[in-house]
Amino acid sequence: MTDLAFAAGFASVRSFNATIQEVYATTPSALRVRSTGRRPSAATGLTFVDLTLAVRRPFCPCNVFGHLIATAIEGVEAFTGGSYHRTLRLPVGHGVVSLRPTATGSRPGSG
Repeated sequence: MTDLAFAAGFASVRSFNATIQEVYATTPSALRVRSTGRRPSAATGLTFVDLTLAVRRPFCPCNVFGHLIATAIEGVEAFTGGSYHRTLRLPVGHGVVSLRPTATGSRPGSG
């Protein structure tokens, strides 16, 4: 968790834990335990994890997505259906991350 906290830009693990508690109403350890209970779908062999990421205001997703679209690597990144997609090479296989902006002001658990 320490590596994750610092990679995400937090100055300390304490501030990371406090932010997770405020945004998700649970501890990072509880989130980790909950996520390890997910198993791949028998039909597809895929595991899906949905996350809602908090942002600092003011935030304009147009700037972020505009940059991602403008610098996309063909065959690796795509923007379709209002979402940005990127393939990943992971230690356990391959994956795809998809990013989609949501309504401003929405928070995890609010809808």
